[in-house]
Amino acid sequence: MSRSGRACSDGVQRRQIQDPHQRRPRSMTATPLSAAIRLVCLDVGGVLIRARNSYPEAVLAAGLPLRLPEAEITVLFESAEDIRQAYRTGRIAGKEYCAGLSRALHEAYTPEEILRIRDGWLYDPYPGTASLLRDLSKVEALRIALLSNTCLEHWSQMGKFPWMAYVDYSFPSHELGLAKPAPEVFHVVEVTTCMAPSEILFFDDNFANVNAAAACGWNTVLIDPAGNVEAQIREALGPLE
Repeated sequence: MSRSGRACSDGVQRRQIQDPHQRRPRSMTATPLSAAIRLVCLDVGGVLIRARNSYPEAVLAAGLPLRLPEAEITVLFESAEDIRQAYRTGRIAGKEYCAGLSRALHEAYTPEEILRIRDGWLYDPYPGTASLLRDLSKVEALRIALLSNTCLEHWSQMGKFPWMAYVDYSFPSHELGLAKPAPEVFHVVEVTTCMAPSEILFFDDNFANVNAAAACGWNTVLIDPAGNVEAQIREALGPLE
């Protein structure tokens, strides 16, 4: 195999792996890594970094009481999808997000408290994240990409981890102006990396995102964030050579 430059549709010269082997089927669930896979694309929260499982959990983690019934907080938070989507796609700033979500939660929490909750949503990386990315980076034929629905503040937190140095491509939603599971997101990854859908293996803990990627022809693995995440990813990858 050899590395060579290839001009993508946006005119940028990028690295591309050339390999004569036949491409693998497009559907994948925890089977060994095929020689046709050229890009390992990973979500971040729930795949590489631990994230809160629910908004009530995040409230408690911020040291705040549940001032409404847990189920009501969940419904109100999920019903505020418009403002959450605007935030994760970079159309509004953190201050506007916190004020808007406070209103959506019937002001049970102030904008300042919403800020505290947001900042505690992510915590430590899963055990094995650093070694996994390091091992992937050693495989000459592979590239590593991150595809995350996130915000500027969370992305800044992620950028502080040393293992980010192993990542070749990053696609945070607040920079793209797009968020999963929109099909356009997956197309951006293909165009930017010069990879065909069948050459991409995608890990995400969200069923809708995995389904959307599979519909675009990507190989996909649904991660259970409550389990051993590193083991799930390594099982799908198989031996790394």
